[in-house]
Amino acid sequence: TQKIMDAVSGLTEKDTVFFLVSGGGSALFECPAGKLTLADFLDITDQLLKCGADIVEINTIRKHLSAVKGGRFAQRCAPAHVLAIVLSDVLGDSLDSIASGPCYPDRSTCRDVEQLIERYHLVIPPHVLPALQTETPKQLHNVETQITGNVRALCDAAKASAEALGYRTLTLTT
Repeated sequence: TQKIMDAVSGLTEKDTVFFLVSGGGSALFECPAGKLTLADFLDITDQLLKCGADIVEINTIRKHLSAVKGGRFAQRCAPAHVLAIVLSDVLGDSLDSIASGPCYPDRSTCRDVEQLIERYHLVIPPHVLPALQTETPKQLHNVETQITGNVRALCDAAKASAEALGYRTLTLTT
């Protein structure tokens, strides 16, 4: 991730970044923000997993700890244009949730993070607090997003394949 961050440093408005992202990307594309270490990041994630936080709550905090999640990657690329090609594993295709939204404005706020820390009694080292008190981008004007596949398309393709084999199908939900 650091090599990618270095590669997009110093881009101009004449540059275009093609960013291919899929579900699971939040585990593969990470760079702790500010003075955080990977150990800090892992410790807080471990606390969240052990306390029963759901994936949306975990990602709310992880976005604020990250230099790339929650729209921060696209912000880093600015003023270059970013074309994000997305393969979604998220029901409803919420772009700020797919891979924790590296190229999409984040809906969560520092207040949301504060409430989660209180709710789950998380132990946050003092040097980590500045990252959690820094808002993620709420607007990005340099990004165009195209969803190329999602759960609905997968269900539709599976249904068509089964019908082509002579099966009678019924999709209950996508």
